[in-house]
Amino acid sequence: MKKRAIGFILIFSVLLGSSTIYASGIPEASFSKWYGHAFKKESEIFKEVTISGLKEIGREVNNFLQETKENVTSSITFFVNEEIDKTNSRLAEQEKSIQEELQASVVDLENANFDNYPDEQKMKEEINAEVEVILEDLLNEL
Repeated sequence: MKKRAIGFILIFSVLLGSSTIYASGIPEASFSKWYGHAFKKESEIFKEVTISGLKEIGREVNNFLQETKENVTSSITFFVNEEIDKTNSRLAEQEKSIQEELQASVVDLENANFDNYPDEQKMKEEINAEVEVILEDLLNEL
């Protein structure tokens, strides 16, 4: 047991001495230089990782924007085509309706009796003349 204790103390002393020698062998300037070099090295690694990460994010955003642009473009194209079809359909219906009305008017005009038209026109003129005379008499009395 004594040999063990002496061996332990001896090993402890050697380790303590060697660490003291090692620590005294690294002056403050060397440690500062080592720290500065290690910091610079890690900063460069961090910089590279950050730049590559930002580039990847930029590519992903660009891809997202391209997909969104294509989706919006196709949606707008679909909507416009749908509205054009609806409008053309409504115009065709309106055209058909107008043609039917014109055809009915043509039939009505063909069946109309224009022989009495001059007499009707004359009657309207006479009525208008009489209304003017009545109005003139009323205004004169006031």
